[in-house]
Amino acid sequence: MSNIRILGISGSLRKASHNRGLIRAAQALFPSDVTFEIGEIGDLPHFSEDLEPDFPAEVRSFRDSIERADAVLIALTEYNHSISGVLKNAIDWASRPPKMLRGKRLFLMGAATGESGTIRAHEHMVQISFYPGMVLDAGVRLFVQRSRGKFDSDGNLIDEATREQLRKLVDHIIATVRAAKS
Repeated sequence: MSNIRILGISGSLRKASHNRGLIRAAQALFPSDVTFEIGEIGDLPHFSEDLEPDFPAEVRSFRDSIERADAVLIALTEYNHSISGVLKNAIDWASRPPKMLRGKRLFLMGAATGESGTIRAHEHMVQISFYPGMVLDAGVRLFVQRSRGKFDSDGNLIDEATREQLRKLVDHIIATVRAAKS
Protein backbone atom coordinates (compact mmCIF):
# COMPACT_ATOMS: atom_id res chain seq x y z
CA MET A 1 0.00 0.00 0.00
CA SER A 2 1.48 3.33 -1.01
CA ASN A 3 1.69 6.15 1.47
CA ILE A 4 -1.38 8.35 1.77
CA ARG A 5 -0.78 12.10 1.48
CA ILE A 6 -3.25 14.61 2.94
CA LEU A 7 -3.03 18.37 2.55
CA GLY A 8 -4.61 20.30 5.41
CA ILE A 9 -5.63 23.92 4.88
CA SER A 10 -7.06 26.40 7.36
CA GLY A 11 -9.31 29.09 5.96
CA SER A 12 -8.14 31.40 8.74
CA LEU A 13 -4.75 33.10 8.99
CA ARG A 14 -5.01 33.99 12.67
CA LYS A 15 -2.36 32.05 14.64
CA ALA A 16 -4.72 31.19 17.51
CA SER A 17 -7.62 30.42 15.17
CA HIS A 18 -9.85 27.52 16.16
CA ASN A 19 -9.69 26.31 12.57
CA ARG A 20 -5.89 26.28 12.56
CA GLY A 21 -6.23 24.37 15.84
CA LEU A 22 -8.51 21.83 14.15
CA ILE A 23 -5.90 21.31 11.40
CA ARG A 24 -3.14 20.77 14.00
CA ALA A 25 -5.36 18.40 16.00
CA ALA A 26 -6.20 16.43 12.84
CA GLN A 27 -2.50 16.21 11.94
CA ALA A 28 -1.80 14.62 15.34
CA LEU A 29 -4.53 11.98 14.81
CA PHE A 30 -3.28 10.61 11.50
CA PRO A 31 -1.16 7.44 11.81
CA SER A 32 2.50 7.36 10.82
CA ASP A 33 1.79 5.79 7.41
CA VAL A 34 -0.09 8.95 6.40
CA THR A 35 1.81 12.07 5.36
CA PHE A 36 -0.07 15.16 6.50
CA GLU A 37 1.17 18.47 5.16
CA ILE A 38 -0.23 21.81 6.30
CA GLY A 39 -0.67 24.16 3.37
CA GLU A 40 -0.13 27.82 4.15
CA ILE A 41 -2.23 30.17 2.03
CA GLY A 42 -1.45 33.54 3.63
CA ASP A 43 1.55 34.24 1.39
CA LEU A 44 -0.31 33.73 -1.87
CA PRO A 45 -0.62 36.93 -3.90
CA HIS A 46 -4.06 38.16 -4.87
CA PHE A 47 -5.23 36.18 -7.86
CA SER A 48 -4.54 37.87 -11.18
CA GLU A 49 -4.44 36.36 -14.65
CA ASP A 50 -1.62 38.82 -15.37
CA LEU A 51 0.64 36.54 -13.29
CA GLU A 52 -0.01 33.55 -15.57
CA PRO A 53 1.26 31.31 -17.06
CA ASP A 54 4.46 31.70 -15.03
CA PHE A 55 2.92 31.47 -11.59
CA PRO A 56 4.72 33.23 -8.71
CA ALA A 57 6.91 30.91 -6.60
CA GLU A 58 4.38 30.84 -3.70
CA VAL A 59 1.63 29.79 -6.09
CA ARG A 60 3.78 27.09 -7.70
CA SER A 61 4.66 25.70 -4.27
CA PHE A 62 1.00 25.66 -3.19
CA ARG A 63 -0.11 24.02 -6.45
CA ASP A 64 2.66 21.41 -6.08
CA SER A 65 1.44 20.54 -2.56
CA ILE A 66 -2.05 19.97 -3.95
CA GLU A 67 -0.71 17.81 -6.76
CA ARG A 68 1.20 15.60 -4.28
CA ALA A 69 -1.87 15.12 -2.07
CA ASP A 70 -4.36 12.28 -2.38
CA ALA A 71 -6.95 14.42 -0.61
CA VAL A 72 -7.46 17.89 0.84
CA LEU A 73 -8.89 18.61 4.30
CA ILE A 74 -10.10 22.18 4.72
CA ALA A 75 -11.00 23.77 8.05
CA LEU A 76 -13.43 26.48 7.06
CA THR A 77 -13.84 29.67 8.95
CA GLU A 78 -17.00 31.64 8.26
CA TYR A 79 -17.05 35.32 7.40
CA ASN A 80 -20.28 37.04 6.39
CA HIS A 81 -21.99 33.66 5.94
CA SER A 82 -19.33 32.43 3.48
CA ILE A 83 -15.74 31.22 3.29
CA SER A 84 -12.83 33.55 3.90
CA GLY A 85 -11.44 35.65 1.07
CA VAL A 86 -7.98 34.16 1.56
CA LEU A 87 -9.35 30.63 1.07
CA LYS A 88 -11.26 31.67 -2.04
CA ASN A 89 -8.06 33.24 -3.37
CA ALA A 90 -6.19 29.95 -2.83
CA ILE A 91 -8.91 27.98 -4.60
CA ASP A 92 -8.83 30.43 -7.50
CA TRP A 93 -5.06 29.89 -7.91
CA ALA A 94 -5.45 26.10 -7.70
CA SER A 95 -8.28 26.03 -10.24
CA ARG A 96 -6.21 27.58 -13.04
CA PRO A 97 -5.08 25.32 -15.90
CA PRO A 98 -3.85 22.76 -15.41
CA LYS A 99 -6.47 22.43 -12.68
CA MET A 100 -4.72 21.00 -9.62
CA LEU A 101 -8.03 20.37 -7.88
CA ARG A 102 -9.70 18.31 -10.64
CA GLY A 103 -10.56 14.93 -9.18
CA LYS A 104 -9.06 15.80 -5.78
CA ARG A 105 -11.07 14.37 -2.90
CA LEU A 106 -12.16 17.15 -0.52
CA PHE A 107 -13.10 16.81 3.14
CA LEU A 108 -14.54 19.67 5.21
CA MET A 109 -14.65 20.72 8.81
CA GLY A 110 -14.95 24.02 10.61
CA ALA A 111 -15.24 25.74 13.96
CA ALA A 112 -17.14 28.87 14.89
CA THR A 113 -18.07 30.59 18.12
CA GLY A 114 -21.70 30.82 17.02
CA GLU A 115 -24.53 28.36 16.76
CA SER A 116 -24.12 27.49 13.05
CA GLY A 117 -20.67 25.93 13.34
CA THR A 118 -19.69 27.16 9.81
CA ILE A 119 -22.56 25.37 8.06
CA ARG A 120 -23.13 28.33 5.70
CA ALA A 121 -19.46 28.32 4.69
CA HIS A 122 -19.80 24.58 4.04
CA GLU A 123 -22.79 25.28 1.79
CA HIS A 124 -20.72 27.76 -0.22
CA MET A 125 -17.85 25.27 -0.50
CA VAL A 126 -20.27 22.83 -2.11
CA GLN A 127 -20.93 25.43 -4.82
CA ILE A 128 -17.30 26.56 -5.12
CA SER A 129 -15.91 23.02 -5.37
CA PHE A 130 -18.00 22.19 -8.45
CA TYR A 131 -16.14 24.20 -11.11
CA PRO A 132 -12.58 23.11 -10.27
CA GLY A 133 -13.82 19.50 -10.31
CA MET A 134 -13.18 18.61 -6.69
CA VAL A 135 -14.78 15.43 -5.35
CA LEU A 136 -16.55 16.69 -2.25
CA ASP A 137 -17.01 13.97 0.34
CA ALA A 138 -20.31 14.30 2.14
CA GLY A 139 -19.86 11.20 4.30
CA VAL A 140 -18.52 12.78 7.49
CA ARG A 141 -18.18 16.50 8.19
CA LEU A 142 -17.35 18.26 11.41
CA PHE A 143 -19.20 21.43 12.44
CA VAL A 144 -17.84 22.67 15.77
CA GLN A 145 -20.44 24.99 17.30
CA ARG A 146 -19.83 27.36 20.20
CA SER A 147 -16.11 26.68 19.91
CA ARG A 148 -14.91 29.25 22.45
CA GLY A 149 -14.56 26.80 25.37
CA LYS A 150 -13.29 23.96 23.20
CA PHE A 151 -9.90 25.55 22.40
CA ASP A 152 -7.30 27.17 24.64
CA SER A 153 -6.01 30.74 24.15
CA ASP A 154 -3.39 29.49 21.65
CA GLY A 155 -6.06 27.82 19.51
CA ASN A 156 -5.29 24.26 20.59
CA LEU A 157 -8.18 21.82 20.80
CA ILE A 158 -8.86 20.89 24.43
CA ASP A 159 -12.37 19.43 24.22
CA GLU A 160 -12.29 15.63 24.20
CA ALA A 161 -15.78 15.23 22.69
CA THR A 162 -14.73 17.37 19.73
CA ARG A 163 -11.46 15.42 19.45
CA GLU A 164 -13.48 12.18 19.26
CA GLN A 165 -15.63 13.64 16.45
CA LEU A 166 -12.43 14.71 14.69
CA ARG A 167 -11.04 11.19 15.10
CA LYS A 168 -14.13 9.84 13.30
CA LEU A 169 -13.51 12.28 10.44
CA VAL A 170 -9.83 11.28 10.26
CA ASP A 171 -10.76 7.57 10.22
CA HIS A 172 -13.28 8.27 7.46
CA ILE A 173 -10.66 10.14 5.41
CA ILE A 174 -8.16 7.30 5.72
CA ALA A 175 -10.72 4.62 4.80
CA THR A 176 -12.03 6.63 1.85
CA VAL A 177 -8.60 7.43 0.42
CA ARG A 178 -7.36 3.85 0.92
CA ALA A 179 -10.41 2.51 -0.88
CA ALA A 180 -9.88 4.96 -3.76
CA LYS A 181 -6.20 3.96 -4.07
CA SER A 182 -6.83 0.20 -4.06
